[in-house]
This record gives sequence, structure tokens and C-alpha cells, in this order.
Amino acid sequence: MPYRVIPGGASSSRCYLVDGGGNGDYQTIQAAINAAHAQVPTSTNRWLVLVGPGSYTESLTLYDYVDVSGLSPGPAAKVVAPTAQSVIATPATSWLSNLSLYGLTDPCVLLNVADITLRMDTVQILIGTAAIGGIKSVHVDSTLELYSCDITVGGHALRVVNGTVKAYNTKFGTLSGPGYYPVYIEGGWTDLSYCEIVNSIGEGGVNFVANPGRGRILHCIVRKAAGTYSVLAGVACAAATVAGTLHNGSIHANVGVAVGNDADASV
Repeated sequence: MPYRVIPGGASSSRCYLVDGGGNGDYQTIQAAINAAHAQVPTSTNRWLVLVGPGSYTESLTLYDYVDVSGLSPGPAAKVVAPTAQSVIATPATSWLSNLSLYGLTDPCVLLNVADITLRMDTVQILIGTAAIGGIKSVHVDSTLELYSCDITVGGHALRVVNGTVKAYNTKFGTLSGPGYYPVYIEGGWTDLSYCEIVNSIGEGGVNFVANPGRGRILHCIVRKAAGTYSVLAGVACAAATVAGTLHNGSIHANVGVAVGNDADASV
């Protein structure tokens, strides 16, 4: 897929460049976001913050229709959260692309704001520290869309309590021991398609601990590290479906199983 920087609705004339060395419009991402927000962007007149290569120690407050993208493929722009802060302090209806996010506060990204749709495209969250999670969705009226991302962390890579999460061609990985899962579902609506879900040390790949409003695992690869189940479910999940997956363990009977699943220990 060709590399894209400017999302739909943005324009090269509505753009600020961030460079930590002083060769852009601003030296910090937040300063550029604030300046773009001051221009009163709309859904049809979005502003774009382009981030040059380098490491930026910031916790970001996002604003509606201000999109943030790394300038170079890689992603070469890394946002590192300060101590005891999440990388995204406040989410919004915006698009994050071609960025690397890193922090030691669980979770790295918290969806806790109503009436927003946050899209993350080609974003990496790679954190090996135990118990540090990637993304947690808690607000019933929030929506997260993930495309071609890599969320591989020490805790839950994706934890859905409320809200809607849609992911396509995204990797969810957990590197810690028992108790942590790449995908941990407590409620909300979750649709994962063509994703790779990998537990490297603990147990299963997906764990339904409550009946979600909807939970779909479609055409995914799901790998457990230990135990019986690639997809676990502690309660009956009438609204959960696993279809067209490759997995190296069983799918718990509490989860609806559709056609096309294939269990193979070599997956």
C-alpha cells in the first residue's frame, strides 16, 4: 500500500512542521497541535501536524480535526511519554499515522472521551515492560480504528471495556506472563479482521471475560503460548463470533464458532 501523509480533508496549506532541531515551524508536537487547533479546523478543513524524525518527550492532548503524522516512513518519529503520564493524555477525532508511541504508564493510549473517532494508521506501540498495556477503551461513546498497526507490549495490547474498536491488518502481541492477553474484552463492540494476535509467554490470544455488545474475530491468526485455548471465554458470549481463523489451540465453547476455522499447532 502506498505511503500516505495527508488524510482526507487535510491540505498542504493547512500544515505545520515539527522538528526538534529547530528547522520546522515548532520544536514540540503539542505546540504545533495547539497552533493548528487555534485555526478552528473542521471535518472538511482539517489541519495536519507533520513530525520530523527524532524522539519527542511529550504527553499529547489531541483536538478534533487536527491530524498528526510522522514525516518519514519507519516510523522515525517517536513520542515518549514523561514519567507517570500516558502518551495520549486526551484523545479526539483525529488521525495518528506513521508514529511510534512509547511510555511506562498503563495504558499507553486511553480512550476515555465521548463522541470521538480516533484513527491510528501505521502506528507502533512496542513496550516490553511487564504490565504496561497498549490501548484501553473505556468510554461507551468512543470509537477507535486501527489500520496496519503493531501493538506489542508487556500487558494487554488491546483492552476493551466500553466503546467501539475496529482493527484491520494489525498485530496485537503480549510479552508478559499469565494474566495478560493480546486482546482482553470486558464489554463494548470489537471487530478485528485480518489481524495477528500473539501471546508469547502467557496463555491465550483472546480472552472474553464478559459478554460484549459485539465481538468479532474474523480471518485472524490467533496464537496461544500455553494452556488449552487460543480464544478463552469465562462466561457465555452470545454476541461473540470467531470465524475464518487460524489458531493453535481450541476456541472455548462459550464463544460462537462459525465456519472456516482451522486449528494448527504450527500457526
